[in-house]
Amino acid sequence: IGYHFHNYLVILMNAIVIYKIARFYLPGFYSLLSSLFFLFSIPAFVNIGALSWRHYIWGSLFTLLSFYLYKRFEQTNIRKFLISSIMCYLIAILFKSAFAPLPLAFFFLPKLRPSKRIKIFGIYMCIFLFYLIWRVYILGGFGGYFFIPSPTVSESIFTILFKIPYIISKTIWKIPFFIYFISIGLYFIKPRLGICIFLMSLLSISPFIFTTVDNSYGFAPRFILLSAIISIAISFLIYYISRKIKNDLKNYVVSFMCALILVLQVMDLPKAFSELNIQGKFVKNTCQRLSNQKFKIVYDRYVWIYNYFYLVKNQFFKKELNLVGIGTLTRNNLALDLYLYQKYICSLSEEDNIFIPSQGKVLKYRDLRKMLGTLEQKQKLKKPDIRLNIKSHILKATIVDKRTDGVFKAYFFSRLGEKNIIFYGVPINKKSFSCPIRKGEQILFLFISPGKKFSVPLVFRG
Repeated sequence: IGYHFHNYLVILMNAIVIYKIARFYLPGFYSLLSSLFFLFSIPAFVNIGALSWRHYIWGSLFTLLSFYLYKRFEQTNIRKFLISSIMCYLIAILFKSAFAPLPLAFFFLPKLRPSKRIKIFGIYMCIFLFYLIWRVYILGGFGGYFFIPSPTVSESIFTILFKIPYIISKTIWKIPFFIYFISIGLYFIKPRLGICIFLMSLLSISPFIFTTVDNSYGFAPRFILLSAIISIAISFLIYYISRKIKNDLKNYVVSFMCALILVLQVMDLPKAFSELNIQGKFVKNTCQRLSNQKFKIVYDRYVWIYNYFYLVKNQFFKKELNLVGIGTLTRNNLALDLYLYQKYICSLSEEDNIFIPSQGKVLKYRDLRKMLGTLEQKQKLKKPDIRLNIKSHILKATIVDKRTDGVFKAYFFSRLGEKNIIFYGVPINKKSFSCPIRKGEQILFLFISPGKKFSVPLVFRG
């Protein structure tokens, strides 16, 4: 409960800052509407209940604070507001790099003369470059998932302009391309404002071209900043429309538009809560079973393995597990994943239990011995040709293997805390990638043919 209450307070602080930003442009009532639309949106509601998205709500808060303080600097020319804005920007990107495009928005605010805006933009860019250098040092590159192929220019343009606006608009506001309709509506009333909202919306979604976007409610929390921008934009639109209507009709029109927006935003909340409630119960029940210490191995999607270990230790039961977490992206490689673990990492005993939460199954290791024996007897393909270069704590891998009719995979072995082990495999969809590696960790590189034959692994030990 304390975790959810914490999230609620941060969401409420986001709403307060949204109100303060809107007050630069709108009367109090319409500014309040901005906060109301934001609070009654799927990203806000889902973030209250989400256990793994806290960095997004804090990042959004400091992004909005940075924008607010910049506007205060515009008004007063007091330097402390600019310094505070820059510091908030740094904190925002430390929470999540997705908030990095913020300074570009300041070019859309024409109050300061261009030369001064360029100087201020340079300061923000210095902060961003400092962060980028630190990120490259820690991760060995700009980051991102090497199992997601880098998009081409045309794919990036399509994702930013069409795919994400379509999916997110439909998920949050029930109308495909809703964010475009708001921008277009404002453009016909205030062209510069319409363009500004359009560009800010694109800036807020641009970092997500490097990930997979789906229409699940669990994905919506990532777009909390977009929700804040559109909430303010809707209030702008209602305000300008109300000014063009006669006084005797104004209250009816404003009430109707507010009710329509709120209905669009909340009509799917029961469905979203149901989806998240089912997922939450599943996670908690899984953690309950794991905390009983009756299993040696838990097999699930690798991101969930991390969540299980963290939640059992820090949230639900305050217990340190003693488990092997074998993770995957697709959950259908149990035999191969288990074979690689017991062959190259650590042997298992006949009585070891394997828990598969997604299927509700518990298997004995001995029940799989025949299947694993078949894999042992299979003729192996030749070891993948991958050039490895270690520098400090960064391993750079470059695939020089000429085989193109299969898939390369990387299996990572590391320890979580003193007792827990995690071993997970993901496909490699980039010719070259870098990743940090610590002493005692291992990476197995594997090639799998279309006929499910696999190679002798190339093993790297940190």
